[in-house]
Amino acid sequence: MFQSTSSLRGRVRIDLPVTFSRDLVIPRLPELLAAHREIELEVSTTDRRVDVVREGFDCVLRIGALTEPGLIAKRLGVMPMVNCASPGYLQKYGTPRTLDDLEWHYIVHYSQALGAEPPGFEYHDGERWRERPMKRRVTVNTADAFLGACVAGLGIIQTPRAGVRASLAAGALVEVLPDHPCEPMPVSLVHAHARSVPKRVRAVMGWLEELVGPHVTASAPEPRRTA
Repeated sequence: MFQSTSSLRGRVRIDLPVTFSRDLVIPRLPELLAAHREIELEVSTTDRRVDVVREGFDCVLRIGALTEPGLIAKRLGVMPMVNCASPGYLQKYGTPRTLDDLEWHYIVHYSQALGAEPPGFEYHDGERWRERPMKRRVTVNTADAFLGACVAGLGIIQTPRAGVRASLAAGALVEVLPDHPCEPMPVSLVHAHARSVPKRVRAVMGWLEELVGPHVTASAPEPRRTA
């Protein structure tokens, strides 16, 4: 993949989730561009769902369920999730030990439509995924604001573990209710090239797949039963 060839040239337009771009992809871009000196990248970073065809993207790294018809998707795996809160929040409100304890807690609500959906805490009851209604103090619509609100002590979040690993290690966040993570999120590479994917696009997609690999698992772990 990293053997430079004169045939790999031209523009490749990609879209990435903000945290993936900032923490994982951008720091490693020099490797890709050094290997393929005639490839030019256009990198979009956003938490909204872009229109792959209308906005002219060669490939998109999509986290979550796939809903667009007519696109080609390669599933890379699923992202394990974790429940987090800041030390300051836990000092103020206490550490929840059971799902019933959430009655006295707040959740940081993530909604791209800013409040279109009611806030809730997702968990598995032993048979299916359910959502427990929760109170909120703040609603955000970007991943950076979501994490920032949690670090600031505004509530509990349910988020991919990969995105908060450094914050957990540094003590800026603390895992809570480890037996009740929400449903793992699928990760896919999506494009609209059908079978005629240009070589330069295949090279970038292969590189992205290699980067994402260590942060996903092949399948979701079996949920634990709720006591």
